[in-house]
Amino acid sequence: MVKFFKKVIFAYRLGREIKKADRRKAATGKKQFVLNVCGKPMCVSKEHIQRLIAQGFYKEGTTVADIAAVALYKAR
Repeated sequence: MVKFFKKVIFAYRLGREIKKADRRKAATGKKQFVLNVCGKPMCVSKEHIQRLIAQGFYKEGTTVADIAAVALYKAR
């Protein structure tokens, strides 16, 4: 029963983040990705991912394409 509720909550959050990504894409024109961060979906722009890679947040050799490949949703 707990797994069911967790799935329902995750699906709700995912839908909300997908809508947020579409709105941000329409407003700014930047590519938006919905990533699974610590078990929660999060809307992140491609530009922000590039800054995180430059700061060393991701391990050496990680590219934007690698992160985009595991994205739950891509607003283009």
